[in-house]
Amino acid sequence: MAGGAGRAAARAMAVQGMVALLLFFAAAFVSHPLARVHLILAAGVMPLILSAMVYFVPVLTRGQPAPPLLVLAPASALAGGAMAALAFTGGAAAPALFTAAAATALTAVIALTVWALWRAADCVGTPHPCLTWYLAALGCLAVGLGASLLIHQWADQYYAVKRLHLHLNTLGFVGMTAFGTLQVLMPTVAGGADDSAAERLRWGWPWALAGTVAAALSAGWWPGAGWIGALLWLVPVTRAAWSWSHRFSGPVFSWHGAAPLLGAALAGFALSLLLGALHGGGRSEAAAALTLFAAGFLFPLVTGALTHLLPLLLGQVEDRRSAARARLGRFNGALALLFPGSWLVAQAYPRPGAFLALAGLGYFGFKLAAVAASARRG
Repeated sequence: MAGGAGRAAARAMAVQGMVALLLFFAAAFVSHPLARVHLILAAGVMPLILSAMVYFVPVLTRGQPAPPLLVLAPASALAGGAMAALAFTGGAAAPALFTAAAATALTAVIALTVWALWRAADCVGTPHPCLTWYLAALGCLAVGLGASLLIHQWADQYYAVKRLHLHLNTLGFVGMTAFGTLQVLMPTVAGGADDSAAERLRWGWPWALAGTVAAALSAGWWPGAGWIGALLWLVPVTRAAWSWSHRFSGPVFSWHGAAPLLGAALAGFALSLLLGALHGGGRSEAAAALTLFAAGFLFPLVTGALTHLLPLLLGQVEDRRSAARARLGRFNGALALLFPGSWLVAQAYPRPGAFLALAGLGYFGFKLAAVAASARRG
């Protein structure tokens, strides 16, 4: 992606990625569980994903980079996420903060959705099918944010609407965006072609969207639909895993690089689907499902994506990108085991489990700081 606007979008995504890592680490020191969740998801992951969309939508539609004003949309979502996390600290201003947080983030989502639809209509030829996953994800996020505005006004349905909000944001927004991006990113990371990826994306999004809706309904009104949602989602997930096992098993089961973390993210997402179905049926606590979603899926996803993308996004010249990626990818295979392993340990020993996850994030942050320092010297 050329031009000043393209470089601005790339740098914004790099900044949001580093902010997300810092918030992942900081969330461990937040006592209120819902504030912790919103610090990770609303302030960390949501702006990062929106900034990734700002960068990748022009690539998927073969168009010009996003206008400079739209590059600020993820920053608006970051402000909304920070307000949502702050609102859980209590006080008289909490209701107003909740409303302002949802409205601020929703404005950014609507602006990004309208722009993406315009780019899709203006595309020469057919847009890449990953764009459909992005649009479906934005739709889920918009409905989820809209539902959050009703949580405190619909008292008799408080918990149902809250769970609807949670599932649309995790499975719908984060899940559909991440899964679509993984199908495009893994072949590049692993250094091989995946001719079936576009067909899987074109065929799989209705299954994923239907699975998300079923899971959201199960959490609020129809408990039995949780397993239906998980099974629907597992159809495209299983197809992707089967393809990767034949094409990319070497890079995924290695000690270095981005591929081990991306493979772990796909496995963690599949396990999160099953645990989420148990939660929707009242057989598992929400905390267990959310911590698996974070440690088993989000942490390897973000660190794996940054391993490959950050050297490019920092604007390093070609002869230094390989060295930067090698440094960021060192012993990522161990991190791919550590992140989900930290969740397993936390089920019996919460503090040691949290320490393991923080140690993994700290190690990756150390590598990130070394790469950034090297880029400044260069």
